[in-house]
Amino acid sequence: MTSSFRVVGQSSVATGGFLRLEGLRIQGPDGAVHERFVVRHPGAVVVVPFDETDGNVLMIRQYRVAVDAELLEVPAGKRDVAGEVPEATGRRELEEEVGHRAQRMVALAEFFNTPGFCTSRSGSSRSRSATPRRPRSTRCRSNASPSMPRWP
Repeated sequence: MTSSFRVVGQSSVATGGFLRLEGLRIQGPDGAVHERFVVRHPGAVVVVPFDETDGNVLMIRQYRVAVDAELLEVPAGKRDVAGEVPEATGRRELEEEVGHRAQRMVALAEFFNTPGFCTSRSGSSRSRSATPRRPRSTRCRSNASPSMPRWP
């Protein structure tokens, strides 16, 4: 898709962990130049672990500092391992977050999470026959709580 908008200037504003904030100068089709800020993010995966034995989806309750609340979520994580394909990232996150292993992974969709200001693109998959691999880790995670509800 071709756009009549173009980047005419760019600067690094800040870096924090895996995120970068960039200031962009964008020229519109009318010639006017506008300043925008963009968060550069490595992307993520989302896994919907479907348990075929009871028809439920395994979820995790996690504290999210940005909204200062615990949210009910499906397992997900950043694509922060160089060279790792999305399916491998999804399998790793499923095991790390809820201690389950997928027998099969079925790709669902790819989407931009917040394209108004962030480059994060997520790939989603449905895991079939998610089976317990090991007890959930007791290691300290800054955003995890022990709750792993099942959703009908």
